[in-house]
Amino acid sequence: MDRRAVVRRSVGRTLGAALEGAVEWAMSYQSKSPDDRTVIMIVTDGDPEGCEQRVFYLMEHVARALDAGIQTFFIGFLGRNGEGLRQAQMDYLANAGGTERAYYITDGSSAKDDLLETLETIRGRTIECDFALPAATFAGDVVDPALVNVTYLPGSGPEVSFTKVKRAEDCGGSSSWFYDDEARPKRLHLCPEACDLVSGDSEARFRILVGCVSELK
Repeated sequence: MDRRAVVRRSVGRTLGAALEGAVEWAMSYQSKSPDDRTVIMIVTDGDPEGCEQRVFYLMEHVARALDAGIQTFFIGFLGRNGEGLRQAQMDYLANAGGTERAYYITDGSSAKDDLLETLETIRGRTIECDFALPAATFAGDVVDPALVNVTYLPGSGPEVSFTKVKRAEDCGGSSSWFYDDEARPKRLHLCPEACDLVSGDSEARFRILVGCVSELK
């Protein structure tokens, strides 16, 4: 699965236009390439200004993208003393975009390295934590949801078999997965513990096998 990101840099007064344009591009690309992982990254050095730059207005854009499965990441550049951005607003927008909080880079000699480290962190977090139910190999065959297993193949180290649970509420901190709909599943979702594990591995791969009874928690 390919991963694509649309990156927009803005100053405060143009944040709304940059965000709206990024959302439109990302949603268009996602609709044409549903097998790719698309995210938005907004890099800014100023707070939003003007009527159409209000946080609740901007939140509508990121919420619309998230409804389409597209997360929005925010990176803010701060002055040497941490000034220049109202971080609570940035964090609020990031949370609405499905990424919990914004990232901040402070001006100084380490800013370049800090930015590269932040980009690598975001790269790890863009690893998909849900998958489409595998299609049958041969026409006319039907995949039995009870005969599906998920294995995580890390960039280094031994592979890990994820167990299956019936509902998200049953995850209980385990490296497990569950269906979006147990009766008529279309997608497999990783539990938070499993998602956190793979999100820290930029080389993570997965093997979804069909034909053996699911390994249950």
